[in-house]
Amino acid sequence: SLLHLEHSFAVFVLQGLWPSLAPLVRDDRAPPPSLYDHWLRGWFCSPVAPTLFGLEWCSAESLAMLHNRSASSDDQRQRLWDFV
Repeated sequence: SLLHLEHSFAVFVLQGLWPSLAPLVRDDRAPPPSLYDHWLRGWFCSPVAPTLFGLEWCSAESLAMLHNRSASSDDQRQRLWDFV
């Protein structure tokens, strides 16, 4: 199970350990965040994101659409693919 995602690093927990760890890190009242939401929080909440590996500086794509909730998922996905 995915525990944490930040930039290009992901931390996973072995499935057998998840039942013991989940109550410490998860709020059962809220729906689980999507992989996209994990990535979005890790990228846009970090002050080093625009300069990390020079990705945004070297890219011709603007990533602003990725955090625009009014943009369609298909458009966001295509922008992310174009960026990658």
